Amino acid sequence: MRRHDPSVLDPGGAVGDDRPASIFSDLLPFLPNAKAAERPLLAVDLGCRSGHETVELLRRGWTVLAVTESRSAKRRVEASVPRALSGRVTVVIGDFEALLLPPSDLIYTGTSLSLRPRAQLGPAWSRIVPAIRSGGWFAGQFLIGPPERADELAYVTRRQVVALLSGFRIELLREVDDRLHVVARRRPARANSP
Repeated sequence: MRRHDPSVLDPGGAVGDDRPASIFSDLLPFLPNAKAAERPLLAVDLGCRSGHETVELLRRGWTVLAVTESRSAKRRVEASVPRALSGRVTVVIGDFEALLLPPSDLIYTGTSLSLRPRAQLGPAWSRIVPAIRSGGWFAGQFLIGPPERADELAYVTRRQVVALLSGFRIELLREVDDRLHVVARRRPARANSP
């Protein structure tokens, strides 16, 4: 396995050693304490499979909408949630082609975007961005590589990812093998000047 390049942009200082981290563990140091928030904070776990991330967010005080594309994953996630936390989670089966996401404080995609067919990346991203509230978070991975890759997965360049994140403050952008880990915070909307 190729180690990540230590020269990558890492403004949050999250790179502490040479072991590649999962995007979820990269995200956790940046998240606010949802238990101390003035209002309930909503996280969308988009493309959840096992429920580990959903459960960890629930333990940290978040309300979670877990979106999966299969009935078996829905059952797995529901079974993984402790009964005491089940009142703050909704698990739905959703189609990436028709995402209708509520206003959210965090959208976590993990590897879901990197596993999409190329044609679905743009439409999915165009639904994710407007759903993230001002000051809210995005965390996920993108497959990086030359656009001429022969397969149908959504390979992008580092420059394309930075362009996608134009309305965000990038907290972490780390290359791990052929994936780019991203943690970014939505910039506040600017007030219209007269």
